[in-house]
Amino acid sequence: MDCSGLGVALVTPFHADGSLDEASLRRLARYVAENGADYLVALGTTGEAVTQSPPERLR
Repeated sequence: MDCSGLGVALVTPFHADGSLDEASLRRLARYVAENGADYLVALGTTGEAVTQSPPERLR
């Protein structure tokens, strides 16, 4: 894995009920990638991993 260049730590969007908003996450990741990010960091410095179930983290 090459982690050189511009890396962007993504926030994780959730629905009001606390479930993962996968559609919004996909839109955000696509937007960031199409606008110059060399790699994306999910479940990193923004700290949402502890609020997600294991299946949500795998998606």
